[in-house]
Amino acid sequence: MIAIGLLIAISACNSKKDAYVIEGALTGIDTGRIILTNYSENDLIADTAAIKNGKFVFTGTLTTPEVFSLYIDDAPGSLALFLVNDKITIAGDAQELDKARVTGPTIVMDAQRLLARRDSILTAARGAFSPELYDELDDEATSAARKAEIQALYEQALAQITAAATVIEQYNAEYVKSHPASPLSAYLIVAMLHRYSAEELQAEVDRLRAQPELQGNRFVEFLQSYAEMPEGTIVVGQPAPDFTQNDPNDQPTTFSSIYQKNKLTMIDFWASWCGPCRKFNPTLVKLYEKYHRKGFEIIGVSFDSKKEDWLAAIADDNLSWPQVSSLQGGQNAVGRLYRVSSIPQNVVVNTDGIVVAIQVEGDRLDAFLKEQLQ
Repeated sequence: MIAIGLLIAISACNSKKDAYVIEGALTGIDTGRIILTNYSENDLIADTAAIKNGKFVFTGTLTTPEVFSLYIDDAPGSLALFLVNDKITIAGDAQELDKARVTGPTIVMDAQRLLARRDSILTAARGAFSPELYDELDDEATSAARKAEIQALYEQALAQITAAATVIEQYNAEYVKSHPASPLSAYLIVAMLHRYSAEELQAEVDRLRAQPELQGNRFVEFLQSYAEMPEGTIVVGQPAPDFTQNDPNDQPTTFSSIYQKNKLTMIDFWASWCGPCRKFNPTLVKLYEKYHRKGFEIIGVSFDSKKEDWLAAIADDNLSWPQVSSLQGGQNAVGRLYRVSSIPQNVVVNTDGIVVAIQVEGDRLDAFLKEQLQ
């Protein structure tokens, strides 16, 4: 009987879960609404739950485990967690949701450690520089001495953030190496495709596709389609492929007709449903206003599929530069041509259409434009 009991217990522990349950208990709030979203267009989950006596519950089923965000209406911050079909508990202060404690299966805890390590490394790298200093730097009332001080802080933070990104990626790569068949590994590989040759990527994909529980996982499917794309399409120092897509008025816009008129042109791959894209848009608007008169142009390539959402986002975010889209979501032909694995993404070309940079991160873009357009 003891042996049979142990077998039943082991079987229960190893059985594949087919649904997730998130149970939360928060202080600092009695009632309200909490939102769970993965910011995905093709497999969107955007659910809401009522908070009653500080508690809430989400239930559902996933085909593709990935990082989700939780946020509360009218409360600061958000909490990132890797959601899988299993039970997860959350406990913390509603006013500091990003610091809430997440408890769940091993893969969830592994992801939380990677996320916490990333945040810690980036916070240390930024040092004394904060985004609010941008406004002080652009303020005419700021003294030259103070501007020089802020610029020095910025350049120091930029160098440290660039180095930190490499460290973070190395930690993620080590996780993938030690967990080659994990759904978390599939998620991480998409974010660092440049590390892999075609042969290495195909080997990773083959391992992932061999796992029954990863059948239908869209990250694995994307990696397979990416591995089948021709290599070497976008290279710094080489011509950028030209393209034509329709603007919001259904008029064709050709990329070369734009970059030939400007010193630098950035292709901004984005979408209305992309949280990080929308979060960076206000900064991008400021940079456009700052550098457009010096020869900087942007062409937005949207991965939207619904025109009304695309147009609303352009208006809401005050995007005044040219915009195009095929309205085919992640199957946008320009995105595939430029081997875009995730958004936001960008490619910068000069007036001759030669690629001068790929994926200039938000923290680096101001300094990059200043250097290129001085």
